[in-house]
Amino acid sequence: MRRLFGLSKEEPAAQTQAPSLQEASSRIDEQVSNLEAKILKTDEEIKGFVAQGSSNPTAKSKALQAMKKKKMYEQQRDQLLSTQFNVENLAFQQEQAEITAMAVEAMQKGHTQLKDQTKQMDIAAVDKLTDDMADLQDEMKAINEALAQGSMVPDGATDDDLANEFAKLEEEMAAMALAGGAVPDVSTPAKVEGAAETAPARKEAEAAVPSAPP
Repeated sequence: MRRLFGLSKEEPAAQTQAPSLQEASSRIDEQVSNLEAKILKTDEEIKGFVAQGSSNPTAKSKALQAMKKKKMYEQQRDQLLSTQFNVENLAFQQEQAEITAMAVEAMQKGHTQLKDQTKQMDIAAVDKLTDDMADLQDEMKAINEALAQGSMVPDGATDDDLANEFAKLEEEMAAMALAGGAVPDVSTPAKVEGAAETAPARKEAEAAVPSAPP
């Protein structure tokens, strides 16, 4: 750029890299801390001038100047705090945008992978597989039903034949009971032929034999 008198001096080189939002917020924090320290120092000066009172003619004027300076520092601090809020808000939005972009990228990648895997599947083969499984289940059901059926007993008698025979035995036993006949007790084992006689029978036999003469 040309000026009215000669060429301008070389302008300083622009910064190659702009500070990040986090760096800007940190710098604002430092500046706010400096202003807070200046505010405290100015406040102490004001109190000192006020304490001098009438002993120092310029104390009041100096106190008023210090109060103006304090107000200026406070105004600058408040402006920096507002700026810092905007910077941090922007940093938060930037982080949210990065997370959203990452989520979108991950979803796109997952969609592509799912689409590729679906292409590798044969729908006709899947249908045939499900049909074969259904047929196999039907066959297993038929086999289990066949195994659960009653089996034949020896001599060609069936379960129905045995049931009929059992019913006839029940009728015969009931008829014997009505006729006064003894119903055999299957729970008591039969006596073996030639077993020992009972005590009353032995006594009757002994009484029948004559005693020897004295």
